[in-house]
Amino acid sequence: MEVWSRNIRDLREAENISQSELARRLKFSSGSIISLYESGDRRPSLESFQKIADYFGVTVSYLIEGEQDVATTYNLAGVKRRTIPILGNIAGGEPIWADEDYTETLSVDDETVCDFALRVVGDSMAPYIQDGDIVFVRSQPSVENGQIAVVLIDDSATLKRFYKIKNGVQLVPSNPAYEPFVYLGKEAESIRVLGKAVRYTRNIE
Repeated sequence: MEVWSRNIRDLREAENISQSELARRLKFSSGSIISLYESGDRRPSLESFQKIADYFGVTVSYLIEGEQDVATTYNLAGVKRRTIPILGNIAGGEPIWADEDYTETLSVDDETVCDFALRVVGDSMAPYIQDGDIVFVRSQPSVENGQIAVVLIDDSATLKRFYKIKNGVQLVPSNPAYEPFVYLGKEAESIRVLGKAVRYTRNIE
C-alpha cells in the first residue's frame, strides 16, 4: 500500500466517516473515488491531494510522505534538513496538466518553509524562473497581489504572478514575450490558488 493511500484511510477512519461521506464533503464527482485512493488503484491529482489535506488539516507533503514529512536530518555542516515531495510538473507557460508522478523527493534545509516542490516546464517566468527549475511551494489558499503563485485553472496548473482585479483575476508572466491571462466573472471562479512559490533552484544534486 502506498504511503498516501494509508494516510488517507487512517485520517478518514480517525474522523469516523465513510468513504462515500468523505467524497461528498470534498465534492468529488464519484462517491467511490476515496475507495480507489485508499486501495492505491488511483493516485489523486494535485488538486485532490490539496482538498484532502485541507479537509483534515494536514500538509500535502505529510499526506504523501507520512512520517518522513516531519523527520529531519543533519548534514555535516550541522544544518537541519527535511524531505519534501516533488509532485510533478508545473507550467511556466500555457496551463498544462500536472503530472501524477509522486515518486521523487527532495531534501531541503529547515529554514525553507515549504510543503512540496514542482518542476517548471516552459519559459514564461524567465529570466528569473526557467524551464527545468525546481520551485518550492508553501501550501496556502491565497497570496498577496504580485506574488508568484501555483494556480489551478479547472484541472490544469500554472505558475504566475497573481493579481486580484475588478471582477476577476489576472495571471502575469515575468517574460515580456507572453501576454497576461485575464479571467473575469464566472470564469474567474474556476481559479484556485494552491500555494505560494517561496524559492527555486536549478541544481538539486
